Amino acid sequence: MMVDQFLWAVWINLILTNTASSKTCSVCGYKADLTLEIREWECENCHTIHDRDINAAINIRDQGIMKYRRGLPEVKFVRNV
Repeated sequence: MMVDQFLWAVWINLILTNTASSKTCSVCGYKADLTLEIREWECENCHTIHDRDINAAINIRDQGIMKYRRGLPEVKFVRNV
């Protein structure tokens, strides 16, 4: 169970690293300059209106699918003896 939780944490970390998930339009990929107070925004490029949390969830899902299709990088386990 602990190994599964560790791998899940590694997987999520790989998805979220350097991803502006709530600021990137999930339709066209435009990156908006938003402050944390803005919860709903319109993409300047494609004019889609986004709920920030739902948009982030879509982007995280899509990043996960892309990384899954490419394959996980090799994870080496080191055991302290």
